[in-house]
Amino acid sequence: MICRVWHGWTSHANADAYEALLKHEIFLGIANRGIAGYKGIQLLRRQHDRETEFVTMMWFESLDAVRAFAGEDYAKPSCPRAHGRCWPVSTIDRRTSRCDTARCRRPAPCKRFCDMKIVVLGGSTRGSELVGKSSGFVRELEARGHDVLILQPSRPRRERRARPRTRPANTRMYRSVSDLKVRYSPKIRNADVVIVGSRVPCGIDVGAWVTRVARGVTAFYDNDIDSTLTDLKDGGSKSVSPALIPKYKLYLSVGSADSAKVLQSQFQSPMARTLDPEMPPENRAAEVERFLAEAMSGRLMA
Repeated sequence: MICRVWHGWTSHANADAYEALLKHEIFLGIANRGIAGYKGIQLLRRQHDRETEFVTMMWFESLDAVRAFAGEDYAKPSCPRAHGRCWPVSTIDRRTSRCDTARCRRPAPCKRFCDMKIVVLGGSTRGSELVGKSSGFVRELEARGHDVLILQPSRPRRERRARPRTRPANTRMYRSVSDLKVRYSPKIRNADVVIVGSRVPCGIDVGAWVTRVARGVTAFYDNDIDSTLTDLKDGGSKSVSPALIPKYKLYLSVGSADSAKVLQSQFQSPMARTLDPEMPPENRAAEVERFLAEAMSGRLMA
């Protein structure tokens, strides 16, 4: 993963308008280009004595993706344009910089959406796609200051004896879907965010209940979107249905960016976002947090 960093400065009088331009026009324009390997952008702002500084961090999966965005001289900065003119930025760096995510610190949480109450419904402890080694971003969400509760179905007694396992202190087990509904309805109702994993048993029943009861943002996390789309076309998906997809406020899928377009255009998902399967957990947590913030606010977040 590569981060392309750009710095620019403008007057205090232009700062608010410039931030709005970046978020609602420039960033959307970049996203609409459909650049293969482009994974998103973040915006930082800092006020100095005489000027306001802006920093953008663009995420790409390879240098080829960076070149597709910026050309062969990808270190040369570009001046953001809107309505046919270049916005008045008083100073820009002569060269952009880049770094690998392995050398970056954990991205800072979105300040407006810290300390969220998040309930995660995953599969069994043995096979959960949300808390296992491959997708440990749920634990990273907790490390970023959020109150995370994990709900998982209990394993059969024979399996528990054969494979004793420890689980995080914030994990609670339920015996059946009925048990889940009876014991945890208040938690689901009062959570800021409820995430349902694609491997939850009786996923359609659970999802219909969650989207009906929850007052906060409801999200579906799909670890194998290609298989899900195939099953949906054949009418055989066990985790989500065409009627259920529009009820989730956010659909998170691991895979290609095209899947989000299909979910929104063909299955009427209000907001579909894709996650890079190779992204480290700490960076995936930052992405998920940003997407949740978008779903909560109804605005594109940098």
